[in-house]
Amino acid sequence: MDKKRGNAIHIGVIAGVTMIVAGAGDADAALITGGTEIFNLSDTQDGDVNEFTLLEFDLFDSSLGTLTAVDFTLTSDKAASQDLDVEGFMGDGEGGLSISFDVFDETLGLTLFEQNDTLEETSCIIESDCTDTVSLGPLEFDGMFEIDGLDINSFINAGGTFDIDVGFIGESNVQGNNGANAFVSNTVSWTGSLKVDYTFKPTVPEPATLALFGTGLAGLAGLGFLGRRRRRK
Repeated sequence: MDKKRGNAIHIGVIAGVTMIVAGAGDADAALITGGTEIFNLSDTQDGDVNEFTLLEFDLFDSSLGTLTAVDFTLTSDKAASQDLDVEGFMGDGEGGLSISFDVFDETLGLTLFEQNDTLEETSCIIESDCTDTVSLGPLEFDGMFEIDGLDINSFINAGGTFDIDVGFIGESNVQGNNGANAFVSNTVSWTGSLKVDYTFKPTVPEPATLALFGTGLAGLAGLGFLGRRRRRK
């Protein structure tokens, strides 16, 4: 084998190995939506109010690749009102409603989103009967919560689902003075959607990476052919 042919084979070996190594690199991160769930909650009570629902989401399929981040996005509208009836001569009444809206992740045991609202105190000063109404909302509440690396494994599975608890609790504070009787009726509603996104590195290389990997293999195969041809001579 002459010197030129030896140099060509040497360069071909380096090129082939380099292409294979380059072709084995990580693919760019990908994003999939694990799902979007819509909720619609409302409750009307003569006093405290509360309403909850469970939203079900798909766990990340580990066969797709390596999970790197989990993001939850919440968008919602809320409204609340309180009707206060006071009966009694020259009586007056006061009432308020404190409400906590929260999204609780059953998987991690933590609150993803929480917001507290309080209706301003309402009062009636009457000679006989009266009804006083205060309203809250609708209020916009947008947000995004990202799960950190320590908790990501809680969302990895070969399949299956997990639940997130969405709800509100309202606590009334009502009193009547000067012998008056106070009656309260509270109405609270909360509608919105919750979305989960998974960011991950795919296990399957992208088409361009596969092409590069194939080129490297072809280069090594060509070198094997040249070697066999040289031995025959």
